[in-house]
Amino acid sequence: MTLFQLMCWYVASDRFHSQNKAATQRKVMSALQILLLGIGPNTDITLLDTNTLDGYIRQRRQGDIAYTDFSTLSDGTVRPYARVTGPVKTRSIVLELTQLQAMIRWAIETRPLDKRGYLLDGWPLREDMLRGLKKIEKRERVPRAPLPRESIQRLLATALSLAAQARTEKHTETVIRWTRLALALLIVDVTGERIGGVRQVRRSDVRFVQRGLDRELRLTYRGDTVKPGSTRTLTFPPKESRLAQELLSELPVIGDGLLFPNAKGMPMSTDVFIDELHALAEAAEVELTADSVWHGARVTWATERRHLDHKAVMAAGGWSDYETFSRYVRLTDDDLRVAVAAGRSEVALPEVDGTVAPVASDVKPRITRRPGGRRA
Repeated sequence: MTLFQLMCWYVASDRFHSQNKAATQRKVMSALQILLLGIGPNTDITLLDTNTLDGYIRQRRQGDIAYTDFSTLSDGTVRPYARVTGPVKTRSIVLELTQLQAMIRWAIETRPLDKRGYLLDGWPLREDMLRGLKKIEKRERVPRAPLPRESIQRLLATALSLAAQARTEKHTETVIRWTRLALALLIVDVTGERIGGVRQVRRSDVRFVQRGLDRELRLTYRGDTVKPGSTRTLTFPPKESRLAQELLSELPVIGDGLLFPNAKGMPMSTDVFIDELHALAEAAEVELTADSVWHGARVTWATERRHLDHKAVMAAGGWSDYETFSRYVRLTDDDLRVAVAAGRSEVALPEVDGTVAPVASDVKPRITRRPGGRRA
């Protein structure tokens, strides 16, 4: 029996798979496609061994496996589209191999019947050939690629332009689509939050406070919706506050509703956000790398604040430890030049005692030279 035949039999016959929700089934199908294409559809399952899986692990870490994925759009329709895998973490590979083992064990327990209803003789699967699979060693994390400031500005301008064009043509759903995407991009750009936290923002999390002639937007991230689990409130600059207010006025939010709901009233999935950003990038003629997308804006946010107090930046951006935060900061040649001029033997993020890192997108970096400064 080939791997393709096993998968077809499993999907058609396994009652646990059939009882899953439609979204869960689509995720399983995407994982099965990657397994099928990575190992080979015509591979004899009785010949699977650790060498075969080692090759699959190397390919998953390298990426470039083309497969078909499914996304649920804001109107509830399901759309298939072509995707190419990028480098993945060990956790993802472990989940996929666990799924493969589950199929093999299911096939061992559910032997096919002949026409008379008796167990088929000569069934090749009598034991789990993958039992005792050695633990996959974790690799050092590859830093994510930043999304350049020029690309962020162009994406936001394109989203606003598409929304304005749809408003002229009186396409309400299209207006809402691009307005929501523009608002999400603005929030990520200003606060540096993960898209997984932004997608769960409710109307009550947004409030405007009068400060002189301007109204400042204060956005609260609830601890139960964002990492690392602590509630924090961030203030938008006046220019971004005005733009956010205009975008919010275009959205049909009722009461304490979500700013980014799907057709069932639940938060839009990150996959839909990624798909929508790719569609916007195509319209804006902006190239997105496989590992940048939304998280690339978070890398840019941290890098633009690399000369501020790192403790304040970590608190504002939601980083719990310095090691993780340091992977997001990209040092430039100027940073290295300053470090050499200051007599440092190592490059470290400078500290500015008592300074709170603002979240404005137009903050000018301040370089603090401190000879003999300790490691941050």
